[in-house]
Amino acid sequence: MSGAAGPAAAYANRDLGEVLNSAPALVVAGERLNAGLLRRFYARHGFAPVWPTRPAQANSLMNAVLRAGEQGLPPELFHANLLRATATLPPVDRELLLSDAFLSYADALARGAMPIERRRDDEALTPEPIDVAAVLDAAIDSGDPAAAVEALAPTTPTYRALRQALQNSPSGGPVGGKAASSGVRQIEVNLERQRWLPRRLPADRVWVNAADERAVLYRGDQPVFSTKVVVGQDVLRNQSPEF
Repeated sequence: MSGAAGPAAAYANRDLGEVLNSAPALVVAGERLNAGLLRRFYARHGFAPVWPTRPAQANSLMNAVLRAGEQGLPPELFHANLLRATATLPPVDRELLLSDAFLSYADALARGAMPIERRRDDEALTPEPIDVAAVLDAAIDSGDPAAAVEALAPTTPTYRALRQALQNSPSGGPVGGKAASSGVRQIEVNLERQRWLPRRLPADRVWVNAADERAVLYRGDQPVFSTKVVVGQDVLRNQSPEF
């Protein structure tokens, strides 16, 4: 691991607190870590290593990250390649890499993988506040750490249907071809948009399906009125806002 300056060996014999608080940027084997998130997590543990004494929990969470594709998320976003080779890493690197992978995956399930600051203004919904460091701690203490983290994903019928559609989709490889690959990508994008939504939608709301050109009015969580609507065009300035 290395920070903004200095090789990995510079950290070999330093404790986690010194590593996390001395470098503005943290990098393991060329992959950037979320230093702020790691500081919050390890502050809860007195900056002591977490995973050497919890191998079963680490394996459970690692398997969850490696199957992130089932949620429409590329496992590579969460250091999947390095997770498969953690035995080759120095202990401090392995410790921080595992925590960063688990925390980042939990955050992506809870609020979406795309950083809020990179979303367009008309797509920037305010996510519900969540302390993923506290969630990871609770997962560690639970009987099924992977399930505890995966529970951060939406549980709506729409999200479940999209996951099922993703599971049933061709891979987009030689058999599926370009059209199949495009279809898979559309499902992944819609799963991400679902993760941006508040987990508890207002009971009274208007729901617009731009693709179907239809709006539905809900009262008390029940559809009471539906009508055709005019939607935008492909030209950016004429597009309908989508979430």
